[in-house]
Amino acid sequence: IVLVLYYYWKKKGTLPLIPQKKEIPPFEEAMQCLDKLKERQLWQSGQEKAYYTELTDILRVYIDRRFGVNAVEMTTSQIMDALRTNETTRAVNNQLSSILELADFVKFANMRPAPDENEVMYQRSLTFVNETKPEEQPQEEADGKNNAEADSNEPEKENMKETK
Repeated sequence: IVLVLYYYWKKKGTLPLIPQKKEIPPFEEAMQCLDKLKERQLWQSGQEKAYYTELTDILRVYIDRRFGVNAVEMTTSQIMDALRTNETTRAVNNQLSSILELADFVKFANMRPAPDENEVMYQRSLTFVNETKPEEQPQEEADGKNNAEADSNEPEKENMKETK
């Protein structure tokens, strides 16, 4: 039995007896995290620094998972440089830039933004995630293109990594 499990693990990369977590898509994860952030009402209770730290962390993880850019380990200018060449993000780069720059001021210069700015930054975050959401294909097309789509997503991530 051990040999069978070992062979299966080597061949498939997973053990059949251990349940695998279903990975949720980056878009859904980001939207869930943004909803939770809003529910916590951090900036309404005077915790602007924690609010912006969490907001930017959500966006950085989303960018990392969606585009293959290691945004978690990058500065704001490095992220913007990496995304500048991406067609998907081009329309909303200014919004992302304003979010990240204001967050830098709040986190590192102890700036206190106006309450309406906090809400605007939240809405811009939602817009960024929604505008960069991968387009869904009808199920019939998706079944026929699964292999081709998997191959076509890799070059996008590779192009993003090369721009670092």
